[in-house]
Amino acid sequence: MVESAAHRVENVLPLAPYRQFALSFPMPLRYWFQTKRKLFSKVHGIVTNQITRIYKTKALSYGIKNPITGSISYTQRFGSARNLNPYIQSLRLDGVFAEGEGNLKFGNVSPPTDDEVADLITAISEKVIRLLKNMELLDSEGNIGKIL
Repeated sequence: MVESAAHRVENVLPLAPYRQFALSFPMPLRYWFQTKRKLFSKVHGIVTNQITRIYKTKALSYGIKNPITGSISYTQRFGSARNLNPYIQSLRLDGVFAEGEGNLKFGNVSPPTDDEVADLITAISEKVIRLLKNMELLDSEGNIGKIL
């Protein structure tokens, strides 16, 4: 892990500010996410897309055209007690890149506010619930549907 982190710092990540996001899920979902990797992959996509949306929206409001975000996301599959706890850790550029004078330039944006984080969690929750309903894992009332 140390070598991997050193490689990223020295060779991959640009010199820029970063913000870490960690997202855990309710107990019933953890077992589905552990046994159904495709399902968790879709949820991972929902999470990263929604975080990206925050940064792009902020950048556009600052007048930055065609903002480019960046992140490295990992799936962690256990908690500190070695318990089953699939969750997502995402290291995000705390800003965006945009083309300027023939090259990419970094643009700072303000960090997400508490309200934006609350809206982010709501959006992720709604999209994950919709996905689970479409897969018939939850019924229309949000109760657990068929067992995988």
